[in-house]
Amino acid sequence: YIAFVPAATTKGIVARARTKEREIQNKLDEAKSRGREIETVLSQRKSALPPDSIGPEALARITKLAQAGGLRLTGFRPQRAVVSPSGLTMYPYTLTIEGSFPATAKFARAIESTTKDIAVISYAATSSDAESSGVSATVGIALFGETPKPPKRTTTGSGSAGSGTSSAPATSAPTTRATNG
Repeated sequence: YIAFVPAATTKGIVARARTKEREIQNKLDEAKSRGREIETVLSQRKSALPPDSIGPEALARITKLAQAGGLRLTGFRPQRAVVSPSGLTMYPYTLTIEGSFPATAKFARAIESTTKDIAVISYAATSSDAESSGVSATVGIALFGETPKPPKRTTTGSGSAGSGTSSAPATSAPTTRATNG
């Protein structure tokens, strides 16, 4: 069999290229819009506290929520912080609570609904023992804040950059040279 296919015209090629360009532009516009939505949500969730106060403040608030729900907070462990290129840092924590299953599930929901800057990122419950209906729940939470700025390094201008006690000027070449002869 021989099939005859008409040759593509310049007009058709240009039309397909323009259609493809419009599709790409629409996808780009959607991505930018979604990015703005995400930034808005993150700015609402961002903690106003300095980075070194985020953990202690979260522990105090989580402890109050646990006590109000009749739960026992048995662990609160910080995890490795995650820094985004935009300068926002996620401070994750893992906490362990003990109580009834309904109370621990309600506690996890209460974290999200009563604290705007703490997000629940995981929840797992295991039976404490066979004799009671209690569970031990592990809840992963995250707080968002500004990335701490590195401390400024000061130099005194004398000595090497690593020590401020040297009185000799810092040079890259020796001041005297040994010769043979």
